[in-house]
Amino acid sequence: MTFRLLVFRLLQRIFGEERVHLTTDADRAMAKWRAQARRRRQSRTPQTLDEALEQLRDYCVPYFSDDFPGIEIPKEFWTIENDALFYQVLGFMPLHVPRELLRGPDVPMGFKLAWPIFWLEDDYHFNGWTAISNAGEEILRNAIDAYRSIGMESEAAALEAALRAYVQDPENEESWAGAYTAVPNPYEEADNKNEALRAYFSRNRHLFAHR
Repeated sequence: MTFRLLVFRLLQRIFGEERVHLTTDADRAMAKWRAQARRRRQSRTPQTLDEALEQLRDYCVPYFSDDFPGIEIPKEFWTIENDALFYQVLGFMPLHVPRELLRGPDVPMGFKLAWPIFWLEDDYHFNGWTAISNAGEEILRNAIDAYRSIGMESEAAALEAALRAYVQDPENEESWAGAYTAVPNPYEEADNKNEALRAYFSRNRHLFAHR
């Protein structure tokens, strides 16, 4: 384990995972909401996808009420017409929808594509490259497959490189980061990635609807 990673994990133990990478008031506020969401899930784990979506709605309504006044947030969040709000609610989805509820053959494909992508992005935002080890091989491979399915091939290739580095050396965070950044990838820039993700999922809201 590198000295940098040792210090990072020590800070995580002292302050809690969500506080290590927080640099702005907005980040801290969002971390508080996310921590509350995790506590709610632990105390009341949804048994069905519908229950999970109800929890997502109940969480997002007060959270977004100031930024999007007067806009309804239904349980079927993919019907939200405001693209910005839809995308932000989608980003919260993995916090409220347990992955186990998405394994069935009847679960709409949108959830299966979005869950690993936004789980990984959310964890990276707060924990940096530790998100790779937090995810583990299964979630990483699911995220790679999802990025490839939605046409973001270079992001899939970069994550594949990071996954190979992680498998070879599970303690060397710098090698994971180096492997990812060594792959030419316009989506390494967060703005480019968010723009592409929002465009894809906004165009394909029907993928979340039950057929």
